[in-house]
Amino acid sequence: MQTKLYTFGFNPGPIDGADGPMTHAAIMHYEADRGLPKTGEVDRTLLETLRQDPAPQVVAAPPPPPRRMSHGYARRSDDPFAPLRAAGDRLGRWLESLSR
Repeated sequence: MQTKLYTFGFNPGPIDGADGPMTHAAIMHYEADRGLPKTGEVDRTLLETLRQDPAPQVVAAPPPPPRRMSHGYARRSDDPFAPLRAAGDRLGRWLESLSR
């Protein structure tokens, strides 16, 4: 539901499956924009309405949240070349081992 609201241009906050205050506000704006009774409630009727809405999507769906790893969330290094540097270091050590 949050993803559909987002793609129609209504900001439901984080796409996390929890219907918090931002999601309820996005629902109210969606309902007002479509001339529906403003309930702000997450229910089956709203879900079907969103699924059948022929309006063009105004933005692409947001990327999914980072995958949860066993030790917490996966973190991205500040250095985008860190994996390349690490591979280069390993290659260098391997080449040095051949010359010994």
